[in-house]
Amino acid sequence: MALDASTHNVYLPTAKFNGDPGAHPRPSVVPGSIVILVVGK
Repeated sequence: MALDASTHNVYLPTAKFNGDPGAHPRPSVVPGSIVILVVGK
């Protein structure tokens, strides 16, 4: 997560994962599924 203090936008990374998200070690990320969500006014 990141915050741009000048614009008050919050940037949230997200992605789809292969397998069980609660498994250890963490499942791998599905290629091409990474997205940055921008939340702001």
